[in-house]
Amino acid sequence: SEAGHAGFAPADEFELRLWERLKRHFGRVSIERVLSGPGLVAIYEAVRDQGATAQPAEVVAAARRGENEAQQALSRFVTIYG
Repeated sequence: SEAGHAGFAPADEFELRLWERLKRHFGRVSIERVLSGPGLVAIYEAVRDQGATAQPAEVVAAARRGENEAQQALSRFVTIYG
């Protein structure tokens, strides 16, 4: 089986809130729901704690511009990945 289909296991309070958001929307939360382009957007929205939608490239561009929430989202994405 593919590792991306493994369940996402939250490691801290933020990740637990992220998991809960994704669980409400999708039911089961696989690691692929978190470590993908849409996953990056989900992390960004959880950091911002808003329902606003973005595209992965927009999150990266915002991080490059120095937007704190986008930088936090990318940092969290990499932390979960690693």
